[in-house]
Amino acid sequence: MLRCIFCGFCEDACPTEAIVLEDNYELSFTDRRQAIYPKDMLIDPVSETGKPTPQKTEPGLYTRSVPEMKDPQD
Repeated sequence: MLRCIFCGFCEDACPTEAIVLEDNYELSFTDRRQAIYPKDMLIDPVSETGKPTPQKTEPGLYTRSVPEMKDPQD
């Protein structure tokens, strides 16, 4: 967690929606070892209404709410 700046780029770049950031920004560590999160701390169970991740995505299909980038025109 010492390297994460909570920018959300990893969440937007993940095509299977397996990465989900939450709103816990109040992180405080007194030792470097406390800032290392093992896999079991990072995995949250899927809610009853949610879909399990990662989800299969067909090639060429991108369903995220990221705007489509276009080449600038002069």
